[in-house]
Amino acid sequence: MDTPKEQIFYSDPEIQLKHSDLFRKSTRLELLEVLPPKVNKQDFGRALSAFRDILGHDAVHTGAALIDYIDPFELWEDSDQRHVPSAAICPRSVKDIQGILKIANQYKIPLWTISRGKNLGYGGPSPRLSGSVVLDLHNMQKIIEVNDQLAYCVVEPGVTFFDLYHHCRRHKLKVWPSAPSLGWGSVTGNALDRGFGYTRHGDHHNQICGMEVVLPNGELIRTGQFAISNAAAAHLSKSNFGPSIDGLFLQSNLGVVTKIGLWMTPQPQAFMSCSLEVDEDKDIATMVDALSELKRQDVIQNSPIVRNIVAWSSSAGPRKSYYKGAGAMPPDVLKQVQKTLRTGYWMCKFAFYGPKNLVEERFKATQSVVEQRAPTARLNGDLHVGKNGEGVDAAALPAAQGGGGMAGVPDLWTLGVWNYRAADNPSGIGGHCDFSPTLPANGREVVDWYLAAKAITTAEGFDAYVGGALYERTFVMIHMFLYDKTDPSHRDRLDRVMEKLFQEAKRRGLSKYRSHLNHMDRVQDMYDFNNYAYRRFVENLKDQLDTNGILSPGKNGIWPEHLRVLGYGKDKDPKVAVKL
Repeated sequence: MDTPKEQIFYSDPEIQLKHSDLFRKSTRLELLEVLPPKVNKQDFGRALSAFRDILGHDAVHTGAALIDYIDPFELWEDSDQRHVPSAAICPRSVKDIQGILKIANQYKIPLWTISRGKNLGYGGPSPRLSGSVVLDLHNMQKIIEVNDQLAYCVVEPGVTFFDLYHHCRRHKLKVWPSAPSLGWGSVTGNALDRGFGYTRHGDHHNQICGMEVVLPNGELIRTGQFAISNAAAAHLSKSNFGPSIDGLFLQSNLGVVTKIGLWMTPQPQAFMSCSLEVDEDKDIATMVDALSELKRQDVIQNSPIVRNIVAWSSSAGPRKSYYKGAGAMPPDVLKQVQKTLRTGYWMCKFAFYGPKNLVEERFKATQSVVEQRAPTARLNGDLHVGKNGEGVDAAALPAAQGGGGMAGVPDLWTLGVWNYRAADNPSGIGGHCDFSPTLPANGREVVDWYLAAKAITTAEGFDAYVGGALYERTFVMIHMFLYDKTDPSHRDRLDRVMEKLFQEAKRRGLSKYRSHLNHMDRVQDMYDFNNYAYRRFVENLKDQLDTNGILSPGKNGIWPEHLRVLGYGKDKDPKVAVKL
């Protein structure tokens, strides 16, 4: 494969280097050049020329340059399930996007929209439909507003969590952003895909207030109060007159979101980082019951993040540091890892924010509930108070005492996790894929699901890595599968695990909160009430708004009419690749 000219995605050279290393060292096979489905070579060439006229030559990428738009964790890259784009284009403005949509409609070119393409484990920047042109919004990087009095921001899709954090620090704004486990992703993209972070406002999609969207025909609309031209409450109130439509653009292919308002966490006078540990795998039941009660009572303010011993150990080093045997780590080894890392089988982290006296009272209330509901659990809290009457300085918090995510400080510390299994092989290439059902926040149901999923996972030789976020009424349990993509047995075993987990989830009436490209149709099939009435409703909207079916076909199992035969339970694309 020819070495392409490196495209600069990040102004920070360290982050750019990590991006380049990941994408350039993870692809084993030469990229197959493809055409968009049902588009001939001549029309595709005309479309590319038209894109270059609008964007310039440096913003239109083809051939070997598409290495930045391939899923770096792709297990199926030597099969017909590979997701390969035909080109990638990088607009800088709404006007650019409108011009692109006009050309795409003219030539019937499918576009796959990404903000930063860092949805790793779910397909990254690669398109659901091979041959699509990636519409990459990373150059739209304006932080339009951060209001620290009313605690909200307005950003374009290319703004990363690092960008927003450093902007707040640079301008000494008294507000904390919320960041997920990796800060190089898009604030907008993460919120639209229902991702989560760790502050009080960590359920990101629920913090969206007012968005701007380009529809498939190029028309520009705004939602909520933002739809008023001179709106005084554009990003303060989610209410509007008539039906609310914001949700139509979450995990959606009905438009291209170009701006969002997002609520943030005010810089608190005091901050307490807390941890809760239990020693046995079945103790997740009492942990969930105690903490979800505290969430429903509005004692715990952020969403507690739960991880088991496998998850914690993967952050501390590769698996071979603890176990060199075949198959999943046995219970006695896991117990030894607990002793080595001085942690429980499950550890949960959460935090309190606000005036010092209220923070202390919240901790006392938590102690009381934990003593009653989970008497064998260990609860710890580290209190930090701002100096000289000022708020807490997030950057000064020690990482071991709550610094980082719960204080809105982004990082990249989990980047090495996916080499957990690949480190066993000198030429291994690490990756991960997730199965992430939304469970009732009921201890009995959570432990019942966990033990069933654990049995399925370990039977195929994978360690039962589990993390997740606990909300008032639900628990998103994320089963992460860490593998070596050069090992064919890992692919085969992972396929079997996924199939069995889908069957078990279907039996229990559960669905994943988001999905890898290869499983999107399978997840959408779970919504089967009244002969799939939900899917048919959204498909009708798709056909009315996107008459040529150009925007992200197949995203989350929603296909345009002329490609609908590709979905409906079929987890792979047809062989649409055509050599140029």
